[in-house]
Amino acid sequence: MCEILTKIVIKVDMIESYTDPDGNPKTVSLGGGGKVVKTIDAPTANRQWNAFSLAPADIYALYKDATVKYDKVNAVKVFENPARPRPAGARLQGAQVVGGKTVANADAFVITWELTTTDGLVFKVWNEDSICLDPTPVSQANSNCRLNFTVR
Repeated sequence: MCEILTKIVIKVDMIESYTDPDGNPKTVSLGGGGKVVKTIDAPTANRQWNAFSLAPADIYALYKDATVKYDKVNAVKVFENPARPRPAGARLQGAQVVGGKTVANADAFVITWELTTTDGLVFKVWNEDSICLDPTPVSQANSNCRLNFTVR
């Protein structure tokens, strides 16, 4: 029997980059591997494209209350960090450059998905050493396991 896809859950993880008090570059996953941003409850037929959109406001809604202990002691909301103010009218930002040196990387994101089939199985991760690392563009291979992007 051929199982049919019944649901697609799309998750996004925000990766915050900063410099700790000792001058070391740090990154932290704000979503612990990702928070649900969209659910497709009626996926298209087998071998057909499923489409969704993701806006900066969607990401902000997920992470607006996320905190980081930049100084190793006090939790500060990421979007209200006085050491890295956000551009006027923007919630997401590109790399922070001071004196020609990048002091904080651009906001980075990882989108993953979970597939549920009619028998109740949930597929979250494929073989990380093979299909996920395939360098073929998604339009040719149709087999990537995540999308990574940063803000410019």
